[in-house]
Amino acid sequence: MAALTRGEPLGDHEGMNTRVDNTYKPAAAFGRILRAYRREGGFTQQQLADRATLSVRAVRDLELGNARQPRVVTVRLLADSLALKGHRRSTFEAAAGRAVEHLVPEQRPPAPLHGLVGRRTEVRALASLLVAGDQRLVTVTGVGGVGKSRLAAEVATTLHAEHGWPVLWPDRPDSELAVVAAAQPTLLVLDGEWRDRPVMHLLHRFPALRVLVTSRAPTGVDGERVFPLGPLAVPGPGDVDVERVESVRLLLQHIRLLQPAFRATPAVTEVCRLLDGLPGALEQAARRFLLLPPGRLIVLLARDPQILAPIRESIDRLRPSERFLLGRLARAGMSAGR
Repeated sequence: MAALTRGEPLGDHEGMNTRVDNTYKPAAAFGRILRAYRREGGFTQQQLADRATLSVRAVRDLELGNARQPRVVTVRLLADSLALKGHRRSTFEAAAGRAVEHLVPEQRPPAPLHGLVGRRTEVRALASLLVAGDQRLVTVTGVGGVGKSRLAAEVATTLHAEHGWPVLWPDRPDSELAVVAAAQPTLLVLDGEWRDRPVMHLLHRFPALRVLVTSRAPTGVDGERVFPLGPLAVPGPGDVDVERVESVRLLLQHIRLLQPAFRATPAVTEVCRLLDGLPGALEQAARRFLLLPPGRLIVLLARDPQILAPIRESIDRLRPSERFLLGRLARAGMSAGR
């Protein structure tokens, strides 16, 4: 993030805004993008003006958003002087109103391999939080394998499809964030990698930026909204149509990738309960369902260190008093179920 942490802020604003003006202003957006590319290239306004054979006043007016409709020749001279190519040039010209498409493919969220099972309430809640602008930093927390990354991908897809937001992930170049976030509301997803990112600096620098973090624990950053994510629902004792239960649907989805005609059995219900509806554990269990008899599978899953690892890691993070309380609650639950 070195490219993001140097230089002056891209926009004129005070602190972190809690309410963002979502109205797209083309001239101002182009000015911020021009300023970002100029600074990235290490040019002063005078140096860029000399390279583009323009007046320094023309460059200054463009960066301030005073020129509502830059001339085609001016935009091309600036793009040539900044050595912009490919999608970077397309983004630059689009901001000046010279291209048909406003977004480029690199600003789309990754396409998930499988459809989302359940979580519709969580998706809508997170999307609403981010769109409203009151919560610009939201952290989805939960045990490993609970589905934080998959939920974040679905939220990103929703915001991109319904609101046209660019979506950036940690592997994007720093300059890409500087250019896109300067122009319009943008979602940055930090999937378990928030510790090495200057989150507060980014939020201060880009008033239209929203950040969605996935982590096993809250980041502790000021202004953070924590969104705990629990496991999927598991079948209850009185459930008749178990295939409608979220954890069962997910397990069957993965099993049927290998055996399309597979039908729900009592073993499916037992595995969902045993693994507490954790999506990651259910996906691992699905691979073994076709290789082992149900009774043997359940015994092995109950002892499998790989499947139990996320739960053990979460327990290890607890303080002694919390582990003691958890043990008491677990024993009470077992007694109530007898």
